[in-house]
Amino acid sequence: MRRLFGTLIGYVVEVVEASNKNYRGLKGRVIDETRNTIVISTSGGLKRIVKKGCIFRIVREGESILVRGDDLIGDVVRRVVRIG
Repeated sequence: MRRLFGTLIGYVVEVVEASNKNYRGLKGRVIDETRNTIVISTSGGLKRIVKKGCIFRIVREGESILVRGDDLIGDVVRRVVRIG
């Protein structure tokens, strides 16, 4: 089992599924993260995405992983997300 520690800042993410249909398919680099949202830089500008209800594809170290946004909610410093 792999773990995702700390912040997503700097990772490339894609919104695979979302309760808000406007988020679906957005892809870009994470430039900011709060307890409940991430901000990504896309070709269309900056987009703030609510984590709750989303599934993200995160590209890190050459691999692509899926993470539920609900698992990313909370204190970034203390967060440990189990993947796989």
